[in-house]
Formats: sequence, C-alpha cells, structure tokens
Amino acid sequence: MRKNLDHSKPFNEHSKTQKKRGWYMRYRKIQAKYKVATPMFLSGGDQDKAELRVVSIKGVLRFWFRATALSQYDSWLKVKEAEQLLFGSADAGQGAFLIKIHSKQIDKSVNRDWFKFGSNYLGYGLDKTKTSRQYIKPGGVFTIEVIFKPGTSDDCVAAIKRSLIALGLFGGLGARSRRGYGSLSLESLTVDNNEVWNKPKNQQDLLSLLNNFIEELGQLPVELPEYTAFSKKSRIALTITNNNPMKLLNIMGREMMNYRGAKTNPIFKQDAAKIIRLTKGQTIEEHPQRIVFGLPHNYYFPRPFKESISINANELQRRASPLFIHIHELENSYVSILTLLPAVFLPKNQKIFLSCKKANRSVNTNVNYNVIHNFIDSFANRLEVTI
Repeated sequence: MRKNLDHSKPFNEHSKTQKKRGWYMRYRKIQAKYKVATPMFLSGGDQDKAELRVVSIKGVLRFWFRATALSQYDSWLKVKEAEQLLFGSADAGQGAFLIKIHSKQIDKSVNRDWFKFGSNYLGYGLDKTKTSRQYIKPGGVFTIEVIFKPGTSDDCVAAIKRSLIALGLFGGLGARSRRGYGSLSLESLTVDNNEVWNKPKNQQDLLSLLNNFIEELGQLPVELPEYTAFSKKSRIALTITNNNPMKLLNIMGREMMNYRGAKTNPIFKQDAAKIIRLTKGQTIEEHPQRIVFGLPHNYYFPRPFKESISINANELQRRASPLFIHIHELENSYVSILTLLPAVFLPKNQKIFLSCKKANRSVNTNVNYNVIHNFIDSFANRLEVTI
C-alpha cells in the first residue's frame, strides 16, 4: 500500500474536535540511544577535533530515509518530494522536526594502538601517523532526540523511526563508516516515551530483528533501483563474531584484502593485467572489476615502476561503495553485518576514466555485482536475512 505524507497541512485546517482535544499542541518525539562499537572519526571544520554534530546526524538520517523509502512510494521523484517535506529544503522550507544530541558518556582519543593490518586497510585515509586527529572511542553512548512539530503525521514519525533503526542496524557516523568505522548499535528506542526496541542478545535475536525490519519495509522493488535503496536485489548477511570489536574490524579488513588480492583471486589478477597494459600505453576495453566496490579506485606500483594510476567516473569522480560493513554489539560479543545495496552504478552519460603517465582511457561502465556477492559467499558460516 502506497503512503503519502500530509504533515504540511496548516494547523488552522484541522477539525474543531482535534483542536478541542489539543492534540496538535503535543510535541511528539523519538529518542534513539546508540552505543559506539568502533572508532568514530566525526568532526566539523577542525578535522583534529572529534565531535557529534547535528548536521552529520541529519545527513545520515536523510540517507537512510531514502534507502528505506523506495518501497513506500512509486518512484525516486516521490521519495525526493517526501524527503524535502520531512527534512526541509529551499523550496519546501523548514523540515518537520528538530534534533538534539545528549552525549554525556563520550570519550575521545588520538591513540592508534589498535590500528592493525586489516583495520588499516578498511581505514584508508585514517593513517596511523596522523595522530593529531581525534576520534570518539568505542563504548561511548549518546542519544538522538527527534522532536516533531505539532501536527506532524504518523507517517512522518514512522519514517524517522525507520531511519533511526536503519542507522543502528546497518550504518554508522563519520569517515569510513561504510567500512565499519563509527558503527552504531541501537540500544533503546522510545516513541512518545514508550520503549519499542528490544536490544538483540545474540545472532538469532539480531537476525530476527533484521528480518522483521525488511518485512516492514513492504513490497521491495524488483528492478535495480535508480539510487542506493533496499530492493529485492539487496543482500544482508551476518558473518563473523568476536569478543573484541577492533579485532573483528581487523579480521574483516584482512578478509577483504585477501579477497581483493591479485595473487589470491583470478578475477583481480585479470584486473592487474589490464592496469599493466595501460601503463605500457596499450589499449584496454574494460575497466577493472574491482571498481564495483566504489570510486575512485587507484593503483600504485612502487619501485622500480613508481607508477600511479587513477580510476574515476569521468565527471562525478566518486561513487560510494554499495557494500556496508557494520560492527554490531550483542550481549557478549560483536558481529559483522555485510549489507549490499546494489543500484544503477552511474548515470548513463558517465564513463570510467583511467589515467596514468602513458595513457588516458575512457571505457563504458559495466560493473558486475556478483564480484561483491562472491565476497559475501566467502563467509561459510554466515546467516542470511530473507529479502
């Protein structure tokens, strides 16, 4: 069943009975309590200072609203219209809610002792030598309070609730959040002061929560979405558990590094061969398969070659990864969740641009999402969510 937002209706157009009851004066609110599972590199203008920011939180809630809304509306245009009414825009005006952050249990650090081989791989750009940059330490707890304007519809409240849950099941905040950093575990969720969340104690609890969440999204689109959103082509899997979230992040990094290695995977051996041909100025007809993990996708050959190869979309430059690594806290352990949200990889007019000293090439975009499916398949004891 399709739903439409109607929270823009002026208060003076509500019925006399509604006004008499005074319901429109009531401020509805949601409080979502999160626990930080892995180091969160979130900051504002000063990159060395870690801080929880309302702007960043509103940004990720927008993302998860879009990702979960396609099944509620007919098209991307209707999702966009609903998003503007809910979150605000230059055309639609102020959004339907305000956000407050309550963060008394937050510690910060610059220590990188936990930065190992695998976590270093996933944390590209968060170099161990950049010790001046603070991060919010794992174990920190904070609450996002969403206060809705009087008269906000139930559909709007439900949409934000859905986004907050998605953030606490699949996502995180800050740099490299799609690679497991800044992962957030939803601890508590109250709607109008009523608790509506049961924190999962084990993998089976979590699997049940994830299945229920997907079921409540309704009829998912069958075709590949135009943008990153849940569809029938999505995939969610619980993979590895560990008692230490940093060890788990390191293991996941090693697993990905091993999978994507040219020496260990025939697919990526072919990728390396393509890049070598390019550095020699030879023609190549296809881009490396690894770009399906996101753009830019650069190579560097050390001595004696000292060659750098950059691979981007010719105009957009970047394409975020469709694969989300999330570290989730259970009662006595942590589990890694892999979520694949495939979508149209780039707009039709975009090509992949490869550049090195001897050659520049543009090739058609033709990604193969099976490359990521094969990575998920490599976790033999995984638990899969029904989609």
